[in-house]
Amino acid sequence: METTADPRRLGLLAEYDNPADLVRGAASMRERGYRRLDAFTPYEVPGLAETLGVARTRLPLVTLVAAAVGGTLAYLIQWWTNAVAYPIPVGGRPLHAAPAFVPITFETAILFAGVATFLGVLVLSRLTRLWAPIDEIDGFERASVDRYWLAVDRRDPSFDPERTARELEDTGPLRVVGPPSRPSLGIVRCLPPLILVMLPFLAGCDVAGPEPNFSLERMIHQPRYDAWEASAVFADGKAMRDPPAGSVHAGSVLGPPALVEGRTDGRWVEQVVPEVDAALLRRGRDRFEIYCAPCHGIDGEAATSVAQSMSLRTPPPLVDGDARTLPPGRVFHVATYGYGLMPAYGHQLSIGDRWAVAAWVEVLRLRFGVPLESLPPALYERARRELEARDEEEDRPALPEPAVGRQRQGLEREVER
Repeated sequence: METTADPRRLGLLAEYDNPADLVRGAASMRERGYRRLDAFTPYEVPGLAETLGVARTRLPLVTLVAAAVGGTLAYLIQWWTNAVAYPIPVGGRPLHAAPAFVPITFETAILFAGVATFLGVLVLSRLTRLWAPIDEIDGFERASVDRYWLAVDRRDPSFDPERTARELEDTGPLRVVGPPSRPSLGIVRCLPPLILVMLPFLAGCDVAGPEPNFSLERMIHQPRYDAWEASAVFADGKAMRDPPAGSVHAGSVLGPPALVEGRTDGRWVEQVVPEVDAALLRRGRDRFEIYCAPCHGIDGEAATSVAQSMSLRTPPPLVDGDARTLPPGRVFHVATYGYGLMPAYGHQLSIGDRWAVAAWVEVLRLRFGVPLESLPPALYERARRELEARDEEEDRPALPEPAVGRQRQGLEREVER
């Protein structure tokens, strides 16, 4: 149905039995100087909108404005959150990282545009109106089946009841009818659909008055026990029940305690449980630099911008201090369950990946020295002699930084082999 005028302002209507006569009639009335014309058809008639002079819809503008508002609002919220309210650098990324804001900005713009388009169609098409006086015209319901109607608005400057009626008769309609009168009970027609629309909302209202029966009782009002609440149902007086003996948590991983927990007989394991090879170390380095390096640093010294910004509790270096003495089992356990401000990564890293990270931490610690007793006999004697010779030297210059870098590169090549 095409419509450009308010049905409540209609003056006269002409009924046609085919769309061609309707278009010719509309063109004839336009030539006679009428501009406030309206048409009602069961489907879109080609050329009718141009003949009536229907203006371009404002719906694209509504969609564009809504998308611009939504996108701008989303971008400003992200900027304010990341750069003003919570300026926490993550992984070296700048606080105002425009590329990172693009997905949310785009999605919010699409959301606002979609909602605005939906509501705009309803408002601009006046689809929310349930009844109008024109619905009272006998036979007008066929406008949605097989009849075509042309209406002249009484507010048109050229409108004159008698002259306009003659001019409409000249276009060859089936009949010309006058404006409908608004019956006093017309609004009653709206009550049934209004009641149907309101029923879902009324169903959510609370029941007032006396205590409701069980059939109307809401779930929030049903008897229940809260956590840690006392109960007279069980002999121990507790509402929360202990799990049955021998039961296993749904998220638990079964296996040897040393492998899945990093400890056995209450003691942290002192060695990496899986076999350490080049593939395991490569995997450990990859996972470490993704999940651990933002806080603990690539080299494990915790000299990162993230660590410096965490004034409440700074992430400790893994290669120096107390953390250096943590056995691999303890490192595996912390990676699994977290510690302090550090989140748990058990749901992101598999057991093998967590042990690979623990193995790579051991490799990073080699930069700061290897216990002599852990060396093979031949290397032990060589290292002992070199240490004794170094102790005899006085004012020995510090090892320059490039040499340290070369030592680390040599260590990494050894690890790869």
